[in-house]
Amino acid sequence: MTKRDRWVIRPATTRYWAYRAVIQAHMNKNGWTVGTKLTITFYIPMAKTWSQKKKDIMNKMFHDQVPDTDNLIKAFLDSTLSQDKKVAEIHAYKFWSVTPGIEIEL
Repeated sequence: MTKRDRWVIRPATTRYWAYRAVIQAHMNKNGWTVGTKLTITFYIPMAKTWSQKKKDIMNKMFHDQVPDTDNLIKAFLDSTLSQDKKVAEIHAYKFWSVTPGIEIEL
């Protein structure tokens, strides 16, 4: 995000704010808080243009494309904490999946 995002609406920024709102609502609804240790698994959706055969092969395989794992972690932590300095240990994974989502172990 840039300073320009304050007055110019971009699709990427809109998606980020929507993602952040969903994460915050889910964490607040369940009363979850991030502690000093975090294990998080990101399930990235496969392209709709992929054949069913390719989807079957790639399901639950490591995701090796953008977004990078560190960017996913940063977006998650920015959504849940005002300051993420208290998080000392993070284990993160990202996989291709038919069903996208995030699995969190706090």
